[in-house]
Amino acid sequence: MDETRISPRQRTASIRVIEAQRGVQAALTHEADAVRAAQRSGLTWQAIGAIYGITRQAAQARWPQPAERPW
Repeated sequence: MDETRISPRQRTASIRVIEAQRGVQAALTHEADAVRAAQRSGLTWQAIGAIYGITRQAAQARWPQPAERPW
């Protein structure tokens, strides 16, 4: 989008969408961190899935373990 050709109203709307997207990303990161912490504390995938109303397999697929670092 060419920022020089949008109205102030469109610019404001654009900024609001960008801020909302950042909020969604932050919430998803927070959720994934919480799920990993719950799993490390001993909560089973079945219990995590039950919280979301999904199967343990679906929970495992939704929050895969982070890749191991090679170093």
